[in-house]
Amino acid sequence: HGDPALHNAYRYIDEETPDLSQYDQELPHKFENAEQLLRLARAHECNISDIARMNERCWRSDETIDAGLLHIWSVMNESIERGVTTKGLLQTKAKRRAPAMHERLQKMSHASDSDSELSQQQDPLNAFGFPHHDDWLYCWAMAVNEE
Repeated sequence: HGDPALHNAYRYIDEETPDLSQYDQELPHKFENAEQLLRLARAHECNISDIARMNERCWRSDETIDAGLLHIWSVMNESIERGVTTKGLLQTKAKRRAPAMHERLQKMSHASDSDSELSQQQDPLNAFGFPHHDDWLYCWAMAVNEE
């Protein structure tokens, strides 16, 4: 849509992502699928993000990688913030659900331990008919989706 922050994030990625065909340098940890990536991580006793960073270092400095990640995080965080605070209707005329869920989760997080059973009964995700343990993550994903 017309979101300038989102446009800037895509522009940043487009401008900063190197054309890999210009580089003769072989990646230190080449993989073609998730299984190979996991195998590499186990073999090197590191996590997936370490493998990704080692590969990225072929083209960028750690400072540039960190700056790019922080920029992407900033855009994502702004999207979440707008999604949980903007009430009303979506362009499809459907009601935004993330703000109400966010408010309920905030209230639940402030409930005392003695009220924990009551808080579980009031859990906004119980309305979906399945147990869901990642309430905040679900709320943030919904907020981004509604943006």
